[in-house]
Amino acid sequence: MHPSRHTSLCIVHYALCIALVALCAASADADWLYDGSGSTKTLTELDPPGGTPWVLKCTVSGQDLTLTGVSTVGSGTVMDLSAPVTDAEGAPYAIVGIGSGAFSGKKTITKVVYPDTLRTIGGEAFKECSAINLVLPALVPDYITSFNTSGRGVYENCTAITQDFSIGFSPISTGGGQWIRNTKVARADFGPYITTIPSFVFEATALKDLRLSEGLVTFNDGSNSGSLTNVFPAFPLTLKTLKQSFRSSSLVLPEVRLDNVTTLGGNFSSSTVRKIWFGPGITSFPSYLFERGNHVTNITICATNAITSIGSSAFAALGEMEEFTFMGPAPTENILNAIFANVATLKPIVRVSKLQGGWLGLSGLERDLSVIRSTLGNSAAQYESILARDDFLGLYTATGGKRVWMRSPSTTPTWLMLRKP
Repeated sequence: MHPSRHTSLCIVHYALCIALVALCAASADADWLYDGSGSTKTLTELDPPGGTPWVLKCTVSGQDLTLTGVSTVGSGTVMDLSAPVTDAEGAPYAIVGIGSGAFSGKKTITKVVYPDTLRTIGGEAFKECSAINLVLPALVPDYITSFNTSGRGVYENCTAITQDFSIGFSPISTGGGQWIRNTKVARADFGPYITTIPSFVFEATALKDLRLSEGLVTFNDGSNSGSLTNVFPAFPLTLKTLKQSFRSSSLVLPEVRLDNVTTLGGNFSSSTVRKIWFGPGITSFPSYLFERGNHVTNITICATNAITSIGSSAFAALGEMEEFTFMGPAPTENILNAIFANVATLKPIVRVSKLQGGWLGLSGLERDLSVIRSTLGNSAAQYESILARDDFLGLYTATGGKRVWMRSPSTTPTWLMLRKP
């Protein structure tokens, strides 16, 4: 063979080898193969453990992919979405979204790894994936800009998840509900970009530690965890709507200030809350606000003359009440009676911040000590020290209930002790 021809063949052979090595290297690194040739676009797992690859359905926009479902359940248990994605020609693609319900009900997945290109996680994306016990780098990485904007929870009923839940420390859009419902998440941190905590986020969780941030406006109902022990800060000053109930008997929350809240719901049953301050924006109190086993001792109401409604038994079951404080003019007597009508077997003192504003003009207020002593009868002696105080105003009779400040089940009026601040 002519030397020059031999040299040419060697060069061609060498070039082919280099190309083959490069192709093999690319295939070794490309853990997902994108196929956009058919009407259904897919990602296929390369070199799957156990032999059966995961095949994922997706949509494409340019080089960006959004996962929409599972075509074939693979034999592997790790869903590593951070691995490189290429097509048959080696062109790279990026996973930017996981659509609603994309992996819902896939109970063999134990671990999920998100790519740093991911920006959107849709509602119910991993709902009912009960074997997932680890999501990396986090349940909601700080590069996610859209999370659960509609539908039920991304991780709802992922009962093996125990890691912390943190969201809203970078700009993000949210919505839906039940984000981590029925998981074993023990700590949840909500950053300043979370303005609304939707309904039933914490229901049936193991949540013990809840961290809130200024910026939170709405705290919806049904987000309760019976194991909750700490809320910090108790309630941000930005909070306007509180519909959440706090029913955890282990909750360490001795004082609650609702300075700027205007809409109130839920209740404080079975909690350790002792003192509650209702700010001037609260003019309506829902039914059963303090039902079942609460430990409230002090209540301050600011918008006394602006109260429009008192729900059924709103202030019932205040078995440990010691003191009410009204910060403004007297409410109507119908409202005042509604507040105390169902408060039973108590001994509260009521403070009023100003004597003007109708307090001394209440028709049910008795100031004559001789009449008061006669009314108290045999019980008068035990209250003599109170009757002798300079700041004692009198007894107020509210119809339709038991005595507020002393036990007397045979008496139908409610006698209310009023005193100056």
